[in-house]
Amino acid sequence: MPFFAVVAGPVLAWNLQDVFARRPPPPPRRPWARLTIRAATALLAVAFLACLWPGWLQGPPFEPRRWAGDPPPALARGAEVFRQWHAAGAWPPGTRTLHLSPDTANAFRWLCPEDDQLLDAQLAADVVAAAGGGEPVDDRLRQARVSRIVVYGMDRGLSVAVLERLLAAPDRWPLLHLGGGVVVFGWRDPARPGAEDPFRDREVDLDRLAFHPTTNEMAPPSGPARGGRRWWDAFWKPAPSRSPDRDEATVLLLKADAMRQLAPARHLNAWEAGQVAALVGAGGRVGPFAPTDHALRLALLRPPLPDRSSPGEAPPPVTQTIFSLQRQFVFLRGDTPPGVLFAAVRAARRAAAADPTDAGAHLVLGQAYLRLLGSTTERAWAGRLPQLARLRQAQASTALNRALALDPGLAQAHLELGRLYQNLGCLDLAAAHLRAYRTAAARPGQNDTPVDTELARLEEEVERLVHKFSEESARSSVADRAARAANLGLGGKARDILLESDVAAFGTQGTELELDLLLRTGRADDVLDWTTPELKGSLGVPFYHWSRAQALAAIGNYAAADAELVELIGPAGQRLDVDQVAGVFGLLVGRAVLDEQTGGPFLPHLIRQALGRKSFQSGIGETLAELAQLSDGATIRGLVALEAGEIARTREAFHTALALSPDRSADTRFGFRAWPIARGYLRWIDAASPDRPETFMMTVP
Repeated sequence: MPFFAVVAGPVLAWNLQDVFARRPPPPPRRPWARLTIRAATALLAVAFLACLWPGWLQGPPFEPRRWAGDPPPALARGAEVFRQWHAAGAWPPGTRTLHLSPDTANAFRWLCPEDDQLLDAQLAADVVAAAGGGEPVDDRLRQARVSRIVVYGMDRGLSVAVLERLLAAPDRWPLLHLGGGVVVFGWRDPARPGAEDPFRDREVDLDRLAFHPTTNEMAPPSGPARGGRRWWDAFWKPAPSRSPDRDEATVLLLKADAMRQLAPARHLNAWEAGQVAALVGAGGRVGPFAPTDHALRLALLRPPLPDRSSPGEAPPPVTQTIFSLQRQFVFLRGDTPPGVLFAAVRAARRAAAADPTDAGAHLVLGQAYLRLLGSTTERAWAGRLPQLARLRQAQASTALNRALALDPGLAQAHLELGRLYQNLGCLDLAAAHLRAYRTAAARPGQNDTPVDTELARLEEEVERLVHKFSEESARSSVADRAARAANLGLGGKARDILLESDVAAFGTQGTELELDLLLRTGRADDVLDWTTPELKGSLGVPFYHWSRAQALAAIGNYAAADAELVELIGPAGQRLDVDQVAGVFGLLVGRAVLDEQTGGPFLPHLIRQALGRKSFQSGIGETLAELAQLSDGATIRGLVALEAGEIARTREAFHTALALSPDRSADTRFGFRAWPIARGYLRWIDAASPDRPETFMMTVP
């Protein structure tokens, strides 16, 4: 286009000159009129050039014009990896690379000419169909001498379908490279099962990526900059390009979805393996109850099913019990390993930091948080530690609301928020977002029956709740009206009531509810702006720092969130070890032992003994409650550090939580709820260490 303009510009000028030369001369004008016309023409030309420089006469992105163009960083990085592999002799001789995108094929021809390229749209489409269960293409791949496939995430043609299907078959299509939007898969030829695997040492280690990231793979410690790009920046500052980290986060999210689809088979294999081991172990048992034990173990492995000749018949009670145990077993295991989602969160955070106006990056970030809470073992741990559920919900809500603020027509963000708000008790907001989803996703002649049914039911329920609220809270105070609306499931109504009123009208209790509702509805910036140091005294130190920590973690400012959690735990909670915990309890026990010394059956001694026992019980209870609170705070601090990629700080926080709540204190009566979380993640981190020679697949501890 620039070369065409160089030629077409003078030609157009000559043509215009000929046209004006053929026209009759205009009547003479006065000097001031000619001067005005010339000045206006000059100003118009200057304005035209000014608009031309930042690209305002074209479409976005708006930035200073350049003569040269750089290839996307992901393509350059992928080509460099291929050059290194060729230098190391990684590929079998005579094999080729199948490219699904012309962008990657052209870039690799220029940046990695030693690689043998193949761009075949029909073969690529057949590979997609075969990966989804269609006609095999093994013979065609052999004839084409293909041993690896390159998929480009920014190419929205076949790439998404390929990624979804190839990621679901890691044994057949090992993942060799994941950098930005360039994904490289190897192909294991089923006709050569005994041959040496050329991809064995080059597969992407997702466990290492999750639990031992490099500096470039970590999340930004301070989150994206607040504020957007100003209009005059287009004259001198290049526009932020779409970050390849967004495509990397999308690929990792697709990998998590693929692992979730394969989860039923994994759960069944694990259940049967455990029951077979128990059955074998019980086989040597003798005694009067041995036959019953054997029968029970066998029933757990193969529960009796109802007769197929009687459709609709309920399973036997023992089968219903076994199915209930299996569902609990599956719930505790989780469908997706959390590590791949932590890696997706970090990639999305990097993309959002590179371009805070990228709505797609915030959407992927919110989806990763929802999957962390809904499909990993965190869904079971959230029942033990409610703070974990609140943190993930606040993070997801903030990310999705930010995506909609940047792109109000983002249909998937409306759908995700609608489902999230239903779980958060904000039914009125859920109905509003589902309506927006139907509007944004509407297609001529296309219906979304499940969403329409859900929306109709939700709107009817919201209308009933609004009518009930109007009747019950007509003469109530502001705080009571807001609390009643929140209890009824009208979280949006409760938030608006508090926002429209002065803080003096609802006091401390209403302020706490307002901050909680702001976090639920994704307004983390407002929480940070409103939680001034003056509120610390009225709200209380724990609630104040916990609210700010949630808000800071939601916007990705992990360093500041860690500082708030340190304030919440206190210096003692960071340095306390097992010996100090034992010393605290030893002091209480020693005092109780001294109080129990024999002093005779005299009334003063009996009174002192009774008071000492009561003091001992209350002291033990208070100490356990304090240690449990510190343990919970240290665990949340470890989760925030793990999300940022700060593994050293993660270990420190989790070891602190375990020191405060050792295994022998895991009884729920003591309230040490967080120790399984800390111990589980520490086991994952240790098992995925690069120092371990064997490959470790993430499993639930």
